[in-house]
Amino acid sequence: MSFSAWHRLAVVSVLFLLALLVFWNWRVPTPTPLISTLIAVVPLLIILWPLLRGFRVAFVYTALIMLLYFSHAIVTLTASAAEWLWAGMELVLSIVIFVACLYAARIINQAVQRQTPE
Repeated sequence: MSFSAWHRLAVVSVLFLLALLVFWNWRVPTPTPLISTLIAVVPLLIILWPLLRGFRVAFVYTALIMLLYFSHAIVTLTASAAEWLWAGMELVLSIVIFVACLYAARIINQAVQRQTPE
């Protein structure tokens, strides 16, 4: 796959994860749904603009952030049987974003290495 395909996959998956987290946090009753939604969404919102622009470092940071969402999904899957569907979707999306960002960063890195003279 090309860089643009990995880039599109990462951006679309991040947008789906944002929508999932907002819907999930407002659907599941918590004492403070606004605060829990902000805690879940702010890291993705911070990295969204650089990711949309295709900055090389954004792919690495996004992959790193996805480890937090992966961990959250695993903990929720094992702790709450009632939220298995939401946690399963978060798990799949975090893995897809992680892989897409790593491959996009790898393609950019290879292109930069080819252009630098030795």
